Order: sequence, then C-alpha cells, then structure tokens
Amino acid sequence: MNPRHWQRTLVGSIGALLFILFSSVAFAYPTYDGCKNCHGDFEDDNYVSLQDGAGWGRSLMDRHETFVGDNCDACHKSGSKGDVYLNFSIDGSLSKSCVGCHGRQDDVNGNCSGGDGVQVECGSGAGLRQMHDMNVGASTCSSCHSGDPVPVGEHITPPFYGRSGVVMKDSCDADSTESQFGATGLDNDGDGQRDAGDSDCQENSPPTQPGALSASTLTASSATVHWQASSDDDDDPVSYQVDYRRNGEAPWSDGGSTGNTLQSLSGLDAGQFYDVRVTPNDGKEDGPIRSVLNLFQTESDDPLFKINAALSDAWYFPETDGQGFLIIVWETRKLIFLSWFTYDTVRPPDDVTAILGEPGHRWLTALGPYEGDTALLDVFLSKGMIFDSAEPPVDTEQMEGASIEIVWTGCNEAVLKYDIPTLGLSGEIPIERIVLDHVAACLAAQEP
Repeated sequence: MNPRHWQRTLVGSIGALLFILFSSVAFAYPTYDGCKNCHGDFEDDNYVSLQDGAGWGRSLMDRHETFVGDNCDACHKSGSKGDVYLNFSIDGSLSKSCVGCHGRQDDVNGNCSGGDGVQVECGSGAGLRQMHDMNVGASTCSSCHSGDPVPVGEHITPPFYGRSGVVMKDSCDADSTESQFGATGLDNDGDGQRDAGDSDCQENSPPTQPGALSASTLTASSATVHWQASSDDDDDPVSYQVDYRRNGEAPWSDGGSTGNTLQSLSGLDAGQFYDVRVTPNDGKEDGPIRSVLNLFQTESDDPLFKINAALSDAWYFPETDGQGFLIIVWETRKLIFLSWFTYDTVRPPDDVTAILGEPGHRWLTALGPYEGDTALLDVFLSKGMIFDSAEPPVDTEQMEGASIEIVWTGCNEAVLKYDIPTLGLSGEIPIERIVLDHVAACLAAQEP
C-alpha cells in the first residue's frame, strides 16, 4: 500500500463526515469519495482510464500532481493535505480544486438545486456532469443538478489551464497537454466529442457582414430595424446583436439579440436621429459589423398642426349648409369658444310658430382649452331670456357630460366630434371655412 494511503483515507473520511454533519452547504458528491465506485481510490497504483482503457502507469494522485506542478494546495482544502473537495482548495491562485480543470467558469450560473451550494461555483461542472449522464446513465447527475446550464463549447478552457505550474493549456488538446496518459483529452462540454474531433475545436469561418440596414414603423419613441442576412460557410446558425445610440453619442445601448433579420427598438427620444450597428455571431465568434450613422429619425412629439388665432372664423359642413359654427381662438389664454347654430332633432308641428325666427332653430355654445392640434370643449345651454332684453336674466348651464372635440389637420380642414349623452346624440362632422380670407395667416403661423 502507498505509505500515504492509510493516513489520507482516515483524514479524508473524517473530514467528509464532518462536512456532511456540520456544513450548511449540500452536494451530491462534495469530495472525491463519491467518485470511487467507478474510478477507484485516488491512490490506487496503475490507474486504467475508463474512457479509452489506457494505463496511466501510476495512480491518479501521482499523475494529478504532475498536472498541477506538484502543487498540493491546488487540490486540498487544508494544510493537512487530507481533505479534497470538488470546488474549493487553499492555493491563492489555483483555488477551485477539481472544477479548476474539470469545469469552466463560463458555465457558472449560480443556480444550485438539491442543496444550498457554493453559489459562486454553481454550474461550473455542467460539461462533466453531462458527459456522465451520457456515458453512465440518463439523470445520473441531472436528477440533482437540474439547474445546470447548457455547457459552453469544448474550445472554452477550464480556469486552471495555462496558469503557472499547470501543464494543460489547450482544451482542444492541439498541444497534447490533455492527453499525456491516454489517446484523447477530456470531453469538457459533455457532447461526446473530444479534442480536434469536436466541432467547437475545428477552424471556424465567421459569418459575413450583414447586408444593408433600414428602418420602418417609426414613432416618437420606437422603430424597427431591418437588415439582410449574413451567410456562414460552416452553416452555423447566426444570431445578431443590435446596438443603437443617439447620433454620435456614446455609449451604445443594447438593443437585444435575435436570430431574425429585424429588431424592434423602444424607449427612444422623440425627434432624434439614431445610429445603429448590427453584429453577427455564429456561436463561436463575431463577424464583421454593419453600422449606419443617422439610420432613422424618430417622429417629433410636436403635432403636425398648431392651433392659432387665424382659425377664428365661420365653419360649416357643406352637406348640411344652413347650419354651422362660429369659432374664436384666444391664443393668450389657450382657449376656444364655439357657437353651434343648428336645428332641433325633429321638426316642430306645422302649427307651431315663433314671433322671431324659425321654431326649429337651436344654438349651443362650448368653451375649453386646446393643445397642439386638438381642442376639448364643454357644452353649455342658455335659456330664459327674450329678444334684446336683460329681463328675465339668462340661465346658462353646462349640459351634463356633453363635450366637443375638434382636431385640425390643416388651415381649412378639421373634424368636430360631439357627444351629448343625456340626449343619446354623438357623431363627427368634417368642417371647413365658409370663406378663405384667413388661410394665409394661418399657414404663416405654422412656421417655427
């Protein structure tokens, strides 16, 4: 028996027992003890690889010392050299123990399951566990490690590789540093492929530059960017990272990644020009970037038409000639007054007469504020008086819930919407001026 074997076995077993009893961190296999059933004792002489049947000529212990430059602290948890945990060791640089060579930092996702876990390492052994699931049996590891990510590619090196004293440098084994004692190196990503036979390790052709950029569906705060697809000589699926910025301003903002050839951007500023760049990626490397300065300008928040005093005029709808509106705009107060000269909803009987005027005549007034191209008015009804007399006094009241909205689209075009819920009346009327004398002044008022 190796003279170190009994001592290490005793200390290691006690350490593992204490770990299980007192630690708040739980793992399926916190130490190498859980691996012995398949791989044998770490200090058994003449280890034979379960992967390719190659004999190492010495124990796993001796060969691993070679891998890390005889640095015991790269694997052991304490100065006793007895405890070996899978993801923690006491060396200041090589501090990840087993996962330093059998895991990848890029797989760490902090998503432990089946126990508290050491969050900083959760997921790092995803490739090793996936390989065990494939070779030993489905769910061998994933039944507990359900939070594992999809492992990154074979070409991504474990964290110890290339560090001082560590023999292994290339996870694709192009320098044979992984396969010193066997025919192949490790299956780092657990996909069943090893070394140069893994597609991740084969020379990659990056995707071509995306084609011309364009933009559509522009609003004051959003836009959709389009581009022509990149091609990839290896037929790898291509995704695109879209970034944008206000013209010439740094830094770029993340517009998201997509496998399509369009991406919607939101949260933009109104009335601004935007630069856009699109970066293709085939899962291994980026291709040439396509960027365009001033690709698009968002719409302005300002309305296309501005209400002004030159809209004060007589307005009507030609199809109902004989009734209409007198509109007055008070710019300093940002108010609009409207008089609506119209008729009753039904004709009065023929025997009904009036001393002055026609029995069916009706008129309403409205008053309210405006902003941009739109006015919102409350409707009023006046009653009680007689012709050219202060007595009896007028009784003016706001009609309950009644409103008028006017939206101008030009100096001679507007749409008036009315709603008089107490009478069940609502609708919209396209209106225009009766005469055009003030149109020129209105157009001049639209100038900035």
